Order: sequence, then structure tokens, then C-alpha cells
Amino acid sequence: MFQTRKLYRGGGMVVVATRVQAGTGSAKTLSEPQVRLQLASRIFSFFVKLRGLHGIDAEGFQIVSGFVLAGLAEINKRQDQVFDAGQFSAHLTATALSEMTGIPRQTVRRKLAALEATGLVARDSDGGYSMTTYPSDLDILQIIQATLEPSAPPQSA
Repeated sequence: MFQTRKLYRGGGMVVVATRVQAGTGSAKTLSEPQVRLQLASRIFSFFVKLRGLHGIDAEGFQIVSGFVLAGLAEINKRQDQVFDAGQFSAHLTATALSEMTGIPRQTVRRKLAALEATGLVARDSDGGYSMTTYPSDLDILQIIQATLEPSAPPQSA
């Protein structure tokens, strides 16, 4: 497990993480650059996976993230205390996504057509698009969380 401390120096935040190995009580402190390196490496791997598994580039990920934010905002509006992926639903138009992301509307429409072909979104009868399944394999929060958790200990032979 990681124990993290946030230190504020000169107006900026410095994160110091200590990895504690289960059962041993020993700890290894990771410097801010090491934590940043691990996080950047995992995020990079995440985007490589997106392109390989789903054919999604950075703009496509921004669009998927727009749906995720809209769906999570709806869940929050209902004041649900526990996140239930089965209750996830988001409905957006190309114009709304363009405004959210800053991506030109025509590009958004092309990306939405590609996302529709993969089954991540569906076109609505009103011309908008829906995402009714929470894309847990596209959840970047899992990547960030995994960076702050220890890797599994090696299996003994």
C-alpha cells in the first residue's frame, strides 16, 4: 500500500509517496519525480491500450470522457451515495461535446461515428448520442489509483 503526503512548497504541491510492503513493515519512499514517472508511464500505457483495443485516439478519449463526466454528473445529481455502473447513462449532442472539449464539431461527429461503430455510443432518435454502459476499461481514475497502490508481490516458487 502507498501512504502519501502532500507538502506545499513555494505555492506548489509536492507529493511524497511511501510504499509499504505488506507483511514486512519495510517501506520505500518514492520521490516526487518517481511518482510522476510512474503515473506518466501508466497513463501512456493506458492510451496505447485505448488505441489498440478500441482504436481511440486522444480526441476520442476526450469525447468518451465527456460522456463519462455527463453520466457521473447525473448520478451525482440524484445524490446516489454509491456508484453503480449499472445505473450509468449519458446523453449528449455533437455540439455539446464540441463545446465541452474544444474539438471542432465536424471532428466530433467523425469521432462519434467511429465510437458508434465500436459500440461505445449509440445514436438517439433526436440526433444526439447515448452511452448507457460505463466503460470501466476506459476509466483513467483506475490508472491513477493503481499508481498509488503497490504492485502485487512476486509469487514464490
